[in-house]
Amino acid sequence: MAIYIVVISYFLFMVFLTHYFLKNLLIKKNTINKSQTKVLEADLEKSESFKKINKFFAQIGNLGKKIIFKNYFLKLENLVSANREYKNSNLSTEFFIGFKFSFSLLLFLFCIILIKSSFLMIFSSISSLVIGFLIPDYLIRYLNLKRLQKIDRELPNIIDLLYISALSGQNIYNSIKIVTEKYNNQISNEFRIFLKQIDFGIGRKEAYTNMLHKNNSDSFKSFIFTLQQAENYGSSISELLKQKAEFLRF
Repeated sequence: MAIYIVVISYFLFMVFLTHYFLKNLLIKKNTINKSQTKVLEADLEKSESFKKINKFFAQIGNLGKKIIFKNYFLKLENLVSANREYKNSNLSTEFFIGFKFSFSLLLFLFCIILIKSSFLMIFSSISSLVIGFLIPDYLIRYLNLKRLQKIDRELPNIIDLLYISALSGQNIYNSIKIVTEKYNNQISNEFRIFLKQIDFGIGRKEAYTNMLHKNNSDSFKSFIFTLQQAENYGSSISELLKQKAEFLRF
């Protein structure tokens, strides 16, 4: 009887944690129609409520990342980082890995307790470990795919705005700065990070590379490559932007 109580309690805890995880990952903070005081109060309450949970699962994640492949960890880090900046959440890679291990363990325990047949229990418990570990990956990859689709939809309009700025005599960096100040969308957020990295002393080539690592959209990669080529060879940026926008719309 005691083991059932422990498992049910653990299950309820994981349901609560899953709700928190999804809320951070799927829901972007909306601060447009809220006063600054309410935003600060909400952030403080949230920080106090989940600080220990974040720390606990981050510790599990720190242990877990030591036993997973380095390349796999780097892929997760890129996905989590991209979605964190997109959704303006405080989700960390360590927390995400800790959640994966905990969710996997939850499914494993349920299979052991609820399934009586020895063969079926062994098969189901091993399968649940793998499935529970991979389900969060599919979730975050799906969100990343939606983010990239949004980038593809926004890109022609952003290029048009950069083209107009370039026609007024601005170089590409000033054009990007003007667009990011006037418009708020996914590509503008990517360019804000790009400009911040340059301001912090990171080379332009490295800043471009960092932006490409987080975004697998072929259209966006082609656009960034066009900017790099124009900078390297001194091509007319305004004409290139015009052609790129027309091509993407087509």
